[in-house]
Amino acid sequence: MVSEKELLLQRVGRDTLFRQSPGTTHKEVLMAMSKVDRACFLRGKELARAYWDVPRSIGFEQTCSQPSTLATLLQLLDIHPGQRILEIGTGCGYAATIAAEMAGEQGYVVSVERILDLVKLAQENAFHYFGAEWKQRMDIVYEDGSRGGKRNEKYDRIFFSAGTEQDFDLSPFEQLLQKEAGVIVAVHSGDVYHLGPMRKYVYVKEKLQESIDYGRFCFVGLRENTI
Repeated sequence: MVSEKELLLQRVGRDTLFRQSPGTTHKEVLMAMSKVDRACFLRGKELARAYWDVPRSIGFEQTCSQPSTLATLLQLLDIHPGQRILEIGTGCGYAATIAAEMAGEQGYVVSVERILDLVKLAQENAFHYFGAEWKQRMDIVYEDGSRGGKRNEKYDRIFFSAGTEQDFDLSPFEQLLQKEAGVIVAVHSGDVYHLGPMRKYVYVKEKLQESIDYGRFCFVGLRENTI
């Protein structure tokens, strides 16, 4: 008998936007999602809906992202083993953990969250998944990441798990990006009540090049200057 988790992965694999999104990591995205059990990142009554392809509440007016939306984002991000990745908006840590799984033991994920209780939740979830050595794979930081964070580090990939405005200034994040084919993926939805385009930006010829839109999605809005 097929489990609810397997049915969810089958749905995600059939999702039109995921299948049509460019890149070479479709199988890798689904493999990582099969390893990272969404149910382990949810609590209370939300556990009963862990394998529904919809956002689930994690408290504090935040959500665990819809799996098919997350799969499309990760596919566009085109993560490869050994890369350094920055996430803005950790939430429960589900997306960051999948990204860390894709980046492998030689890669590293830094995820930034502005709500301290969610930082603690995500750290607990990372410990549950990776064990006592989870900090060798990822770091979950209590910080306002809306302007790139306080760290002067370089990343191969940067993604937003929070909706940004259409005119959101990406220049602080461009400064954090490795210049050799670095990638940023963002959903310009503003907030959870509006759909907005998911866009991929690639650093080419000393400039951040904007790609076409890859469908319309919604995320809880990115809040600026909250810490």
